[in-house]
Amino acid sequence: MRRAFTLIELLVVVSIIALLIAILLPALGAARVSALRVQCASNLRQFSAATIAMGVDNNGRFRLTHRRLTEQESTERDYTSLGNQGNDHISWISSSMQDHYKDYGIDVWVFQCPERGDEYHKDDGNMIRFSYYLMAGRQDDQFAAGTDSGLRWVAPMSIEDDNRLVMATDVNEAGLWVPAISSYSHGPKGLIIGARDDTPQDVDVVGTNVSYVDASVHFESVRDMKQFSVFNQSWLPLKGYWPDVDAYEN
Repeated sequence: MRRAFTLIELLVVVSIIALLIAILLPALGAARVSALRVQCASNLRQFSAATIAMGVDNNGRFRLTHRRLTEQESTERDYTSLGNQGNDHISWISSSMQDHYKDYGIDVWVFQCPERGDEYHKDDGNMIRFSYYLMAGRQDDQFAAGTDSGLRWVAPMSIEDDNRLVMATDVNEAGLWVPAISSYSHGPKGLIIGARDDTPQDVDVVGTNVSYVDASVHFESVRDMKQFSVFNQSWLPLKGYWPDVDAYEN
């Protein structure tokens, strides 16, 4: 005859199972975060490859990516002939640019950072907000000031530009206006939402996926992230974070 479990034995088994779950859950959570980070890097790599391909087909020049440009204006050599285009924000692209990406096999609603929330999946009819900063082809003199650091970034305009220049990166933003939050794509447990003006160091950001002009993508440590301007209005100095590079000008 088989002997049944005593109450004490059953409690011991339950305790062991609970202990194993407590040990394994953090590891499973870390594996999930790591997998999403890798998926984000893969999406950014394919998005960047399409950006390069568009540049190749545009006589080696990146399309101009100000969020308010028409399709025809995006193929200009530079912004000189276009004048002041008004407010720009590097987490937005024009609807015509979205269509161009589709021509190269990239649907920006699919090739997103999987950690981003709905505030980075927006379509207002003329502009698209997706989950990466796109620096290539920007009118970068609009972003020369507006942060505590005083640093400026340089927009790559050609596929032949210095391959240390940042072409695209995750959205890492202190000072989103509505809602009044800071948000960072890759914290120790995934997406981080903090209070307005929280820096990456304030909220324990791990790092950021960064795409360079040669279309290589690297996960860069938070220790190398610097503060830059991502919106050109002096009354609303939105602050973005990605690594500083030697090719940038102070």
